[in-house]
Amino acid sequence: MQKAKRVLSLVLVGILVVASIFIPVQQVFAKTDPPSTQKTTDVQKMVSQMSTRDKITQMLMPDFRNWNVNGQEKGVTSLNPDIRAALKKYKFGGVILFAENVVGTEQTAKLTHDFQSTMIQSGNLPLLLSIDQEGGTVRRLGTGTSLPGNMALGASKDPKDAYNAGKITGDELASLGINTNFAPSIDVNNNPKNPVIGLRSFSSDPQLVSQLGTSFIKGIQDQGEVSAAKHFPGHGDTDTDSHIGLPVVNKSLDELNKTELVPFRAAAKNGVDMFMTAHIQYPQIEKETFPSKIDGKPVNLPATMSPKILTDLVRKDMGYQGVIVTDALGMQAIADNFGESDACIQAIKAGADILLMPTTLRSTKDLAKMDKIIADIEDAVKSGKISEERLNESVTRILTLKQKRGILDLKDNLLTENQQVKLAEKHVGSAENRSAERTMSLDAMTVLNNKANVLPLKPKKREKVLFVTAAENQVPGTKFSIARMQDEGLLSKDFSVDTTSFGSNSKGSDYNSKVDKADYVVVYTNMASENSLQNGNYAHDVPQAIFDYAKSKGKKTVQVSTNKPYDGTNFKNADATVLTYGYLGMDPTEGGKEPTTTFGPNIPAAVELIFGRTPDNKGPKGTLPVDLPKIENGVMSTNEYTHKVGYSSNDWLSLSELGVTAKTAAVEPGKKLNLKLTLPQDSLDVNKAQITLNLKNKTFKFSKNNKQQLTTDFKDNKEISITIAKNAKEQTITELFSSATITDQYGRVFKVQKINGPTFKIGVTVNKKHLQNLVEHGNRLVANNYTGKSWAAYSDELDKAQQVLNDTSATQKTVDKQFASLQKKENKLVKAANKNKLQRLINNSLKYQKENYTPKSWNKYSKVLEKSQQILKDSNAKQKKVDKQATKLQKAQNQLIKVK
Repeated sequence: MQKAKRVLSLVLVGILVVASIFIPVQQVFAKTDPPSTQKTTDVQKMVSQMSTRDKITQMLMPDFRNWNVNGQEKGVTSLNPDIRAALKKYKFGGVILFAENVVGTEQTAKLTHDFQSTMIQSGNLPLLLSIDQEGGTVRRLGTGTSLPGNMALGASKDPKDAYNAGKITGDELASLGINTNFAPSIDVNNNPKNPVIGLRSFSSDPQLVSQLGTSFIKGIQDQGEVSAAKHFPGHGDTDTDSHIGLPVVNKSLDELNKTELVPFRAAAKNGVDMFMTAHIQYPQIEKETFPSKIDGKPVNLPATMSPKILTDLVRKDMGYQGVIVTDALGMQAIADNFGESDACIQAIKAGADILLMPTTLRSTKDLAKMDKIIADIEDAVKSGKISEERLNESVTRILTLKQKRGILDLKDNLLTENQQVKLAEKHVGSAENRSAERTMSLDAMTVLNNKANVLPLKPKKREKVLFVTAAENQVPGTKFSIARMQDEGLLSKDFSVDTTSFGSNSKGSDYNSKVDKADYVVVYTNMASENSLQNGNYAHDVPQAIFDYAKSKGKKTVQVSTNKPYDGTNFKNADATVLTYGYLGMDPTEGGKEPTTTFGPNIPAAVELIFGRTPDNKGPKGTLPVDLPKIENGVMSTNEYTHKVGYSSNDWLSLSELGVTAKTAAVEPGKKLNLKLTLPQDSLDVNKAQITLNLKNKTFKFSKNNKQQLTTDFKDNKEISITIAKNAKEQTITELFSSATITDQYGRVFKVQKINGPTFKIGVTVNKKHLQNLVEHGNRLVANNYTGKSWAAYSDELDKAQQVLNDTSATQKTVDKQFASLQKKENKLVKAANKNKLQRLINNSLKYQKENYTPKSWNKYSKVLEKSQQILKDSNAKQKKVDKQATKLQKAQNQLIKVK
């Protein structure tokens, strides 16, 4: 967009704000045209006129999270004179904001405006104002729409939901004056024990992560916002948190290309603005080491500091020319092993463009550390360790991005503070955004099991439902959801609800008296880590004791998994399990009103599902976004799974069950067929329900006006008569109806999904969705990752499943049987053994020569070596056998005796 047009837009915004009429936020943070040759030339000219120091500071992005005032550190919610002076002096390219900075809508808008106006009035370039607003468990804004989170979006598997999540996030950030979002995490969470990614990942399926990740990115960038895909080249298969240690992923580039890199290649192809790096070692890719400051021992360079990864892989192999930003350099993975200046210099040499949080700034004294970092980088340029051209490349990318997103133009058309506040108040947490959040959250809810069709709960008059939550701040969201459904006429007020919570000092027996008084018991569980699954941990012991006691008393029970979904199979006594994929607590609210502060939508959505509200009234939509490992004694298996990606329970009973019986099993042409229709008493208010039956139009007709449809109010057991046409040909009575629908007491219309009765099936449609999901998942599996024998059996079953999908005459029984069979074969897939160690030992054998060792020791070694080579070629070799052989070979090598 040309400059003149932007100025005109600003004038219009000012007029409209005064008139309390608002234009969409993306018109203010305008989506710009692709850079023209003239614009590119302008950036190059700007870079050529910058000093080396100015280029370095343009690459720095510190935080001002807290600041020491009179001996106390407090969150920075407005700029103080010290910070204002630092901004003027250092000409930083950006600043990252944290929860301490963004407490309220008005306050945040004023803060961001102050950041930018301070820079502009000082003659500095406008900032990349960044934040980690991923949604779900990772969000910084104190107000606004928090969204259900990435793994929840993975459960819905709906690109529209992912796009809308990105759009809402971008919309609210842009209105606040925050132009850069370090999101989404497109890590493939293929390690259930991962301590840092977990719910931040869309899925353990790289193709699904790619699809949803690119949709989320498009949603953000369509609002004129900068989006960063993280954590390159993948943080999903780690069991160490890089905030506190230096993780290692010992995979080859071929292995990464099959899983971790798939989403990043898709993001790059679709034009993501930034990559954020991971502080993770990949020793098979980057072999260069650096002496650790802990003990001086060499450590492999992590991806953030790796030329092989950031330059050879990102720039050359992938051809990505966007901005590369490091993860926070203050994280212990870096801070424990590298000095601050060393980390920055090595990251620049590797190919990073922006150095995020290179040091901790909490007072004016800390600015000395920033001075040292800048001086050391300048010295590295002077000495030739870093070339001036290398700085030019990074600064050109940064300024080009600022130009593309209209950030450079803020020098001429920054909104006034009042305009910024008004814009934010219009968009942050808007009714439209909250409504979309509610929809996508309900889409994500997954029913993992539903024994005896316990769900949805249908409490009768004067019955009681007990909710026992896993944290006190989960209670308000539960109450809020129930009150909202009742206010909307979606839930009866004739039953009672009791809510309580448990904590680290609780015992299961504390809740026995409440269970005794309840008809239904809903228990929330919270798996933060694998420890939460184990005996002796209250997160396991308290829910288990409640489920056990409730079962002994004949109560119907429901587990609501409110964190990582891997605990969904850990409580065998629960009659039903609902997965929510994370929660954010809610402050207590009055009268069921929606709070103004940010809150998690997952728990309210789970409560809605429990009481029968589903997407478009078609039953639960969510399916597993990750594989669920087998759990034994509280320990998750690394190679056995009970449920795979795409699974969900097929036992959901919507409000559409219909019983049909007839006095006769055969009717002559021209005679009446008397039918009795029966609705289950606990499904609907039968006095308000209504049934519509649609007959097949050629053979049968109703006795009323020859219509092909009969709508009848339903009161208890309803009898209807159908006259069989005189010219009817011989047909079975199961062919009588083409479809049936039921309208419940709230006016919701359901297609008949389940028919009771030995002789009639009305409007039955074969549901192949669950089998289709399983087959699609199977087609994405890689044969080389499994033993040849187990893969052959699975591949044959996969072919059979495809045949069933293609068979238009296949019955539901056939489909379900094939689904069970394919799932069984998939669960029996055996992962191919990791033979890297054995391969290395065999490779080492080349350096041993027979004539250098005694015959006895050499003969023993050669036999073990021969056996090792056989096992290496055996595609069915088990891990235990491979490891055992590697140990033998290592021992044989160590026992070689040299000839004297």
